[in-house]
Amino acid sequence: MKRHARKLILSVLFLSFFCFTKNSEAAEYYVAPDGNDVASGTIVEPFKTFLPALTRAQAGDTIYARGGTYDFDNAMVRGIARDASSAGATSCPEGQKLTDGYCFKDAYGFISIKDFSGWASNHPAYSIASGAENNPITVRNYPGETPILDLTDQRFDPGFPPNGEVFKRAVTVGLKAYWVIEGFEIMGGIVNVEGGTQSAQTHDITIKNNNIHDIACDGGDNPGIVRIDRGDWGGPYNIFIHGNKLHGIYDWEQPNQWDGVIDAQHFGAVTMLSRQSYLGFEGGGTGYIEIKNNEIYEVPQAFFFKNCTAGPVLIENNIIHDCGSLGTIVASNMHFVRNLSYNVDRGFRAMGNNSDGIMNDPRLVAIAGQNATVEYNTFVGLDLLMSLWTGTGHTIRNNIFCGLNSRVQGANWDTPAYISKSEVYTDAENVAESLLQQVTSNNNCFISPHSDFQFASRYMPSGVEHYTYTQARNIFGFDPDSLIIIRSDPQSIFVDAAQSNFHLQDPSICPNMGYYADLDMAAPANPTGLNVS
Repeated sequence: MKRHARKLILSVLFLSFFCFTKNSEAAEYYVAPDGNDVASGTIVEPFKTFLPALTRAQAGDTIYARGGTYDFDNAMVRGIARDASSAGATSCPEGQKLTDGYCFKDAYGFISIKDFSGWASNHPAYSIASGAENNPITVRNYPGETPILDLTDQRFDPGFPPNGEVFKRAVTVGLKAYWVIEGFEIMGGIVNVEGGTQSAQTHDITIKNNNIHDIACDGGDNPGIVRIDRGDWGGPYNIFIHGNKLHGIYDWEQPNQWDGVIDAQHFGAVTMLSRQSYLGFEGGGTGYIEIKNNEIYEVPQAFFFKNCTAGPVLIENNIIHDCGSLGTIVASNMHFVRNLSYNVDRGFRAMGNNSDGIMNDPRLVAIAGQNATVEYNTFVGLDLLMSLWTGTGHTIRNNIFCGLNSRVQGANWDTPAYISKSEVYTDAENVAESLLQQVTSNNNCFISPHSDFQFASRYMPSGVEHYTYTQARNIFGFDPDSLIIIRSDPQSIFVDAAQSNFHLQDPSICPNMGYYADLDMAAPANPTGLNVS
């Protein structure tokens, strides 16, 4: 018995020693604006660029960025750009490289977590390791300091428009796994997560606690402050976007303008692309994306999920305000839960897709804007939640909607409605066959200044029909147990709307609903004499 006990103790000691040793072997590297790439990379001798730290880092290691502004002198080569207009060239401008009859130039960023072949470049090849499950590689701010990655310098010109890249990439991740990017301020450049092949995928990438802002770019390349690009096979999955401030992305033809952008549909605070719309169902697409605890503001739309994909996508506990719209959603299985949205009057459009390439394949139809769940959110100033194309199976419950300023009386073809069957892909003439019959909405709280606010609309070949709440309830079965509150100043039901405090004055008015459901129900009631019907 003593012998077995001794063996057990020795085994525990060995495991403890092994775990301690493994943890103690994790390395730390340091980068600073005034560092030197031939230095040792210690806290007293930091590197100048992230490249030497990135190429050394292994699972469990941490790269610390000291505070200060990083400019072009701190940049690394992240890729190449081809001048399409140089076809047949026999020589190239200084600094460019002639390869296969074209001129190429190096493209720069700050943090490039992907292998680089050196082909058609003036820079040698390099390779980057992946982290491991529960042992990622982390690139982050040194505690208490703010590293600022500034791409506003024109030397960061990313390509050869209109044929090259049309936005600047501060951070690039491609075909690597288990990395964390944390604690940066990024000015003028995006975070791009990309790639997928039959032999490698990009996955388990965390982007957290960053302040990313003021990016001017061309909408033709589907930009996003955080952009999840498609792969050639499969695509990125387990991408976690947590606790960031994402604000200020502009069309470079309308600088510093986030509202009224002509090409607003192609800009997102978070943009997601997926391969199946282009390359077919076989091979899969972009996978699970998680967007939590972010503040998103001053963007043409919060989310741009351009392509069909099974997802799923979790959007939880974000504060979204002062945006052109909530977004374009062609991805399926979105769960939009416990978010606060204010000063955003348009919700989600393109729930589904009507392109021939998708509509001709029922497998693609099944993953095009289907099965969204929207619950426990507070929307202030919203006039339209969903504009449906072909997507079905949506569930909307336990939300607070305050706004709904459009009326059925005097409505025309473009008057917003809480739920609309879009004219982009017209509805069946027979109301029993309407796509609206396949949406479940109930146990919500609707607050409007008008008793005839437009609850639903649908566009048919013969024209458009408009529905009040009562009509929509009777015809489509919408919201039989929901609350309708008519108030001339709907925002007065909140504690302090002017200061963006959207707790309810009287939580019993909309019980167990909205972003603050748990907190409000725990608060004492403060009756306000609202007209509830």
